[in-house]
Amino acid sequence: MTNSHRQTLQYRPDLDGLRCFAVCAVILAHTEVPGFSGGFVGVDVFFVLSGFLITAILATEISERTFTLIDFYERRARRILPALIFLLLSSTAFGFFLFPPWQMESFGRSMAGAAGFVSNFHLLDATGGYFGSNAKYEPLLHTWSLSVEEQFYVVFPIVLLIGFRMGKHGAIATVAILTAASLTTSVIATNTDSQKAFFLPHLRAWELGFGSLLALASFKAPSYRLASACSLVGAAFILAPVFLYSEGTSFPGAAAIPVILGTSLIIWSGGQAETAVRLLLSSKPIVWVGKISYSLYLWHWPPLVVARTLGHGEITLTAALFSTGFAFLMAWLSWRFVERPYRKSGPRSPFSRGRAFRQSAIAILAILGLSWLLVASSGLSSRIPSEAAKAYLSATAMSEAETVCQDGTPTDPSSLCRLGRDSSSTSLTTLLWGDSHAGALTPGFEQWLSNNGRVGSAIVKSGCPPALYLLRLDSLGAECLKWNDDVISFLRDTPSIRTVILASRWPLFYHGTRPKTEAGRIRSISIETTEPLQTSMGKTALEGSVRETLRILRELDITIYVLGSVPEIGWNVPKRLLNYSFIRAPHSSNVPRIIPEKRFEEPDAQIAALSEGGGATFMSVANTLCSSSKCPITRDGHILYRDDDHLSEYGARLLFPLLFETVEMTAPEPLQTEVNFPPAKR
Repeated sequence: MTNSHRQTLQYRPDLDGLRCFAVCAVILAHTEVPGFSGGFVGVDVFFVLSGFLITAILATEISERTFTLIDFYERRARRILPALIFLLLSSTAFGFFLFPPWQMESFGRSMAGAAGFVSNFHLLDATGGYFGSNAKYEPLLHTWSLSVEEQFYVVFPIVLLIGFRMGKHGAIATVAILTAASLTTSVIATNTDSQKAFFLPHLRAWELGFGSLLALASFKAPSYRLASACSLVGAAFILAPVFLYSEGTSFPGAAAIPVILGTSLIIWSGGQAETAVRLLLSSKPIVWVGKISYSLYLWHWPPLVVARTLGHGEITLTAALFSTGFAFLMAWLSWRFVERPYRKSGPRSPFSRGRAFRQSAIAILAILGLSWLLVASSGLSSRIPSEAAKAYLSATAMSEAETVCQDGTPTDPSSLCRLGRDSSSTSLTTLLWGDSHAGALTPGFEQWLSNNGRVGSAIVKSGCPPALYLLRLDSLGAECLKWNDDVISFLRDTPSIRTVILASRWPLFYHGTRPKTEAGRIRSISIETTEPLQTSMGKTALEGSVRETLRILRELDITIYVLGSVPEIGWNVPKRLLNYSFIRAPHSSNVPRIIPEKRFEEPDAQIAALSEGGGATFMSVANTLCSSSKCPITRDGHILYRDDDHLSEYGARLLFPLLFETVEMTAPEPLQTEVNFPPAKR
């Protein structure tokens, strides 16, 4: 055994202290303590630590020719599986009493992913991203990192074996090349598809690779001062992101580099000298938390999901303290009675290799069976009162009209849905154009067409507002631009359409942000067809794009109705009401108007002014649905919303007749020589 490998294999309490920092950073971020929004980088600290420690052991065994894959995977199984299985089985029991059916079904799917160490792939598909609104209600969201780590270790020992066939320098070169490739790919992917960059193993491998290189190529510090300085720099590198990063940070990619370098510097310097950072991390209370950090990481998240589910989507201080205290208790029990007994191997272990593998296999099969039961039974839906379940299913179901219309494309008129009067020979006269908010309105639109003897169609595309030249600065940008251009081309080629109704989630594009219960920002610019080419950002971009859209529609001699914003409630209405029914709690059928008004007041004022100046009729959805003091979320036992901002089928059928009951459908007035738009803001 080489001296450097002996050094890395000696127990170092400061590394347990570093584990304490990592898990506490994650907990502070997840409990939403102000000032610690970047605490999610604690997982990246874990990755570097794991790569360092596992590689040190592997390199020693390979050098001494004592390495076997079966021994390696036995150690991984003893380290990871017992505490994970305990968490999954315990959470199933707790969930029976605390998780409503929709969450229990989601838990079942996630549990299968966690047991099979593929939860990162499942969560990528199920949540829309680590910071997505759905992710906050995933009880096993945090198991993504375990899956990434285990997927890495399926391949890494073989890679290291191949590298060592070329000697130690060959192993270092092999790991360095793969680490560099992973880092480069991660930086590129973070800029193009940050969700995949966050969850996929080959885009995270470089973080474990840095730890591996540290174990393979460690060198002695020439002086205490250098080691001390490196430890302080490392501490700054991992502390700053905890305070400065947030859900809006483009991560991992380049933003993860300071965390990885900082962790590497602390690990290296702590192995060279008793620096101040090493002494701090080696203190007994910090080391104790580090020892239980794996179980604590497993147990910190599910109680927070319960608190958020039962607490209106937010975590109160009391709930955060209770959840964290419960997590520490369960973590200690897991560490003391599950982790430690199973971790021992060899002849003195109460669990032989064969027994450990058999018990693990039986437990995993039982978990997969439970997962199947939870999914097949729709989350044990019989626990919910039948009326509440019926109302939930009705509210969340997509209407037939919306389903049919979302498949149509403006470049293929034959694919467009036909709504209203039942006659395939009648020409289209009316078009509903917009994003998913327009799509949610199609059942009400269809009903209104039928009542007025009209035939119409809906051209809707999720994420694409009916605003020409508005370019989203994301993957939908070019797609939406072309879509809207195609809609105008379709209208030019279809002169029978005399009325167009525009609908969109205007606050999203006006503010560029979502409600705080949702994650992600929308950045957009307006690209106008003028000479020279002009661009504008944000609110001004929306203004210019809507102005241009109205101008072109009026040039086509079309009557235009612009629907205002659907009030955004800020939390998933059907799920919240189902939760109330599950715990038998009373609830209000309204929310104070001031809550959604903060989001819709300014964009509605802008769209109304543009409509008035552009020859269109603005119709306020908020004033139609809401009183001066409150906005309804239910009416006559029916839920008005499908989620937090889209109307349900019932809500759409309620809204449309109310919006248009005073409107007399006539042909558009002749186009004026000048359209009096409000002045542009540049």
